[in-house]
Amino acid sequence: MKAQAYPPIGDYALLSDCHSGALVSKDGSIDWCTFHRFEARPVFARLLDWGKGGFFRIAPTTDEYEVTRRYLPGTNVLETRFETPGGVITLTDCFAVKTGAGHPEHRLIRHVRCDQGEVRVKVKLEPRFDYGVTEPRLEQVADDLVVAYGGPDALVLQTDLGIGTAEITACEIAHMMTAGDEAWIVLTWFLPHELEPRRLSSEQIKAEFDETERFWREWSELCEYNGPYREQVVRSALVLKALTNGPTGAIVAAATTSLPEEIGGVRNWDYRFSWLRDSSLTLNALFALGLTEEAHAYMDWLKRTTAGRAKALQIMYGVGGERFLPEVELDHLEGYRGSRPVRIGNAAASQFQLDVFGELLDTVWLYRQHGGDVDEIFWEFLTRVGGAVLDLWAEPDQGIWEIRGEPRHFVYSKVM
Repeated sequence: MKAQAYPPIGDYALLSDCHSGALVSKDGSIDWCTFHRFEARPVFARLLDWGKGGFFRIAPTTDEYEVTRRYLPGTNVLETRFETPGGVITLTDCFAVKTGAGHPEHRLIRHVRCDQGEVRVKVKLEPRFDYGVTEPRLEQVADDLVVAYGGPDALVLQTDLGIGTAEITACEIAHMMTAGDEAWIVLTWFLPHELEPRRLSSEQIKAEFDETERFWREWSELCEYNGPYREQVVRSALVLKALTNGPTGAIVAAATTSLPEEIGGVRNWDYRFSWLRDSSLTLNALFALGLTEEAHAYMDWLKRTTAGRAKALQIMYGVGGERFLPEVELDHLEGYRGSRPVRIGNAAASQFQLDVFGELLDTVWLYRQHGGDVDEIFWEFLTRVGGAVLDLWAEPDQGIWEIRGEPRHFVYSKVM
């Protein structure tokens, strides 16, 4: 393991379609990506093992370049500009968002444009499914189409740059671009048994790209905050929105797993789930900005998810409301810069944390303060939550720090 191979975590930019997420490095490489759900098994996970994890990179073939990046204003569409001795290219990335009815396509759209001079561009696709366990089989099915399949995933790569070399487990393209040239490179996810390697027209790809950009811009324009640092506030809100699960309304704590609290340490947890505590803070922020749709969707999720005995309330759930989130260590992965173990799932789901009862009631109170309705059935459940606290408040717990040792008495737990 070479620590210098791993970019700083802060150098990664987040893409999202409100289902799943991808992380893009400054050198145009997608080193983490799940499709269809945040906690799904990644198709690229080089972030957790530089050799085994897989990646999808678009960049100049030369290493001599300077990079500047930005999100397009009011969006989660990423623009990366490479300035080389011979010319300049701009790479624009997004996770396509579907705003109409019907099941969305799960698609990464990447657009590269040569702005000045000449630049030789390299595209390399090296998928590794199932946390790097499965090296997929790649097959070229047309001069601009490659399919990759194996295990639980299948991908279709379409590129305007043509296919260079498509080996068994990786695909590499090198193409000289001159000023004015542009190309779409699109990666679409399928279930293997539903694999359809069909070609998309440039018009359809551009329409999906434009729809995604419009979706984010229209959403960010709903923000009612007009004070100091509005741009930074809107950017923060866009991150929170990116961490929502559109179909269910859940809000995940992060799009990744096993990034260490300290390099080389063992406190590397899977945060691709919905904590009631974190979500209540997120809702507070969204309400303060006038972004209420997500809050209503989350409350609907909360009502469905917490159904059952009040004493069985968990601190966290899966985005679909799953309660069983077993924790597994993946010994075959070296971890970010050698930070092991790599974990999936989170055993904290079974912990007793007394503060969660207060977090739930605080979230509902906040919801009511902003005009939300609490129906009779949910209100009855909340009264039982209060009753559960009367029975349990004197017990020790794992606390907000989620200690893995013996339960203790924490002031924060008692206050909440």
